[in-house]
Amino acid sequence: MLALIDGNNFYVSCERVFQPKLRGRPVAVLSNNDGCDIARSDEAKALGIKMGAPYFQLLERDAGLIALSANFALYGDMSDRMMSLAAGLGNNQEVYSIDESFVDLSGILGDLLRCARTIRKRIHHWFGIPTCIDIGPTKTLAKLVNAIVKRLYKPGYKYAKAGVMLMDLQPATREQLTLDFDETMPENRVRLMLAMDQLNQRYGHGTLTLASAGAPKAMKLWAMHQEQLSSGFTTDWRGWH
Repeated sequence: MLALIDGNNFYVSCERVFQPKLRGRPVAVLSNNDGCDIARSDEAKALGIKMGAPYFQLLERDAGLIALSANFALYGDMSDRMMSLAAGLGNNQEVYSIDESFVDLSGILGDLLRCARTIRKRIHHWFGIPTCIDIGPTKTLAKLVNAIVKRLYKPGYKYAKAGVMLMDLQPATREQLTLDFDETMPENRVRLMLAMDQLNQRYGHGTLTLASAGAPKAMKLWAMHQEQLSSGFTTDWRGWH
């Protein structure tokens, strides 16, 4: 048997842990550059807010909707905490996404449902994240149970209405390249860091930095738009405000 542990409305739930004022209110979390919504609270869904709705359309609504910039550092940290507890449910854990993981229950004795409820309660009590834990003989069936629980299935209907989001589109004449940080070639990381250190020693501290470290003040025009970004509650002690 396999268990699927899934964080409910995960990005929104992470924000609510540190901002209780958001509880019970319609909340949407936006994609990079505040482009479109990628997570919605149940209250936002009840308003008819669709997944992938552009931010400018959300601004046109006058229903008390709160839109937040994605705080991936916070979500990643909260995910690690949630997964560490979820792993205790069984033998092996496979992290499926930032808010989902499968846990192998083979060989686990006792009442599996009771164990699942205990882990679910513990995750919520320790970290404030509501979860669903669904059990099935295969990953597909565990996911199906999860979908049914979330009311995506209705008796009598053969098909479910679905949507598709197209993101990170770019012209065929351009290509977004990345630095060679392949984990199978750690020597490339070492060479890059040495090169950066040498350049910064020669031309001054901060001459060359990684984009993930944040853009210098003079380069803010190139920085990602995050006008509604919450604090770094668990990742930056200076971030509380």
